[in-house]
Amino acid sequence: MKHYRILAGNLCCLMLATAAQAAPPTTYFPATGLGSFLAEKFDLASIRSSFGPRRTPAMRTFADFGMKPSKATDDTVSFEGKTGFMN
Repeated sequence: MKHYRILAGNLCCLMLATAAQAAPPTTYFPATGLGSFLAEKFDLASIRSSFGPRRTPAMRTFADFGMKPSKATDDTVSFEGKTGFMN
């Protein structure tokens, strides 16, 4: 009888644990226009990248480096040609 109580208690805990779902992750990226958002507003200081050594505190976005996207869609952004940050 003692084993039955332990098993029943464990099953109740397991059922409660599976019933509680984690909240969906919070995203700060837009659902549409992601390419434009990345080109215009993405904070490069928030990630490690090759821009780090060239970046001053005021230089935080691609636009701050003089980079304008040649193409920006809902899910991609591309920069082609000569850019201003290496000059």
